[in-house]
Amino acid sequence: MKPTGVSTKSARGSAAFAPLVLIASLVAAAHAATGPEAMLKALSETYRSGPIAERVSVEVEAPEGVVRSELIIRVAAGAGTEPDRLRLELGPLIVFAESDGVTGFAEAIHEGDPSAFVRWSFEGPLSTAAIAGILPPTPVPQAELAFDADNRLLRSLLPGVHWHGASDRSVSGRESVVFGRTPEGGSATLRIDNETGRISRLEASWPAPSGAVILRLTTEQIEPGRPAAWRTPTEGRRRLSSISGLRPRPSDIRPGDQFPDLSVQTESFQAWTLKGELGEGASARPLVLVCFRAAPAGDPDEQARIDEVRTALAAFVLAEPTIGGRARARVLGVFGLSGFSAERLRSIASRIRGEEHHRELLWAVSSRLTIDRFAPGSDACIAVVDPTGELLAVIELSGRVGMEAELAQEITRALSGRRGTGR
Repeated sequence: MKPTGVSTKSARGSAAFAPLVLIASLVAAAHAATGPEAMLKALSETYRSGPIAERVSVEVEAPEGVVRSELIIRVAAGAGTEPDRLRLELGPLIVFAESDGVTGFAEAIHEGDPSAFVRWSFEGPLSTAAIAGILPPTPVPQAELAFDADNRLLRSLLPGVHWHGASDRSVSGRESVVFGRTPEGGSATLRIDNETGRISRLEASWPAPSGAVILRLTTEQIEPGRPAAWRTPTEGRRRLSSISGLRPRPSDIRPGDQFPDLSVQTESFQAWTLKGELGEGASARPLVLVCFRAAPAGDPDEQARIDEVRTALAAFVLAEPTIGGRARARVLGVFGLSGFSAERLRSIASRIRGEEHHRELLWAVSSRLTIDRFAPGSDACIAVVDPTGELLAVIELSGRVGMEAELAQEITRALSGRRGTGR
C-alpha cells in the first residue's frame, strides 16, 4: 500500500522549520502591536519627559540644487508649575517661546544686531501653530512632538500625511522605523533611536512643479542647559513690529578695507600686532585668522565652537598645498570679561591645539573692538587678510563642522582672487 501524507524526510524538515515559523509569527505580532500610532505616542512622551536639546543637520535637495543648514532646538514641556519653553537657533536668528497654558509669548533676536528684538503674544498653550505664522517654514518635528496635542507630525510640511506602517527594528537593529505618505504622492521615513527613544533621522519627499523635493534631517543630542536660562535678555533693545526687520548690523570693516590692528594678546600675555604677524617686504605673507567667541564654561555651545575652530584649521592644512604655503594661520578667542582667566585660556588653547596648529592662541576680552568690527554677531569665522593688510574675505564657520574641503576651497579662492582691490 502506498504511504500517504508527508514523507519522514519532509516531516523532519517541517519540524526543523517550526521554531523559525514561530519566531516569524511572534515578530509579525509584535510589529502589528507596535504600529505607527503607538510608536509616535511613545516618541511624543519622550519629548515631553524633560528638557531636551538637539542639533539638527538639514539638507534640502531639489532640481535646482542642494541646500544644507543647521539648527538647534531646545524643548521643555513644563512639569508641575514650570511653563512650556522652546528655544530655536536658526543660524544667527534666535527664537524663544514660553506659555503657562493660558497665555504665552515669543521673542526673536538676531545675533548680528544687539539693538533690536521682536515680541508677540498668543493665547493658549505653546504649540507650533502659535508661532507658525511668524517664522518661515522650519522642519522641527521635536516641537510638534513636545507641544502639539494631536501628534500631527510633519503636517506643516506634508499636509495630509498618513503614518501607515512601522517596524520596531531597522536593518541595523538600532532603530525603529515609521513610514508615512500623502495623497499627493509625498512620503516620509522616520527613524527612532531604540536606546534613547528620540529621532535619529528623518527623510521626506514631496512633488513640486520642477521635480521632487527631498528633505533630510539628522539629529545629534546635546546638553539642554537650564530652560529658565534659554531666554535672551531684551532689555535695552528697541522693539520691532516684524521679524523681517531683524538683520545683522553692518560691519565697520568690509572686504577691500584695511584690516585693523586689533588689541589682542598671546597666551604668554605678550602684545600682538598685525604688522608683526604679516611681516614686511618680500617676507610678508597673508594671514588666515580663525576667530571665535568663547562660550561660557560648561555651556552646551562650548564644544561646538572648539569643533568649528578645529575644522577651520584642518581646512587651512588642506588649502596650503594649493596656496603654496604662503599664508600663516592664527586663532583668536574672544572671551567675556567675567568668564576670562589664565586657567580657562590655557584649557581652551590645549583643546584647540593639535597636528594642524601649534602656535599660541591669541585672545581678547572685547568683541566690540575685535570680531564685531568685521563679523558682527558671528560666533566663529575666518578673516583672510593679504600681506598688505587688506581684508580679502570673511568666511562664516557656524554650523560647518566637517566641511573642511568646502572651507579650504573658500580660503583658496579668497587668496587666489586677491589683486590688491579686495573681493
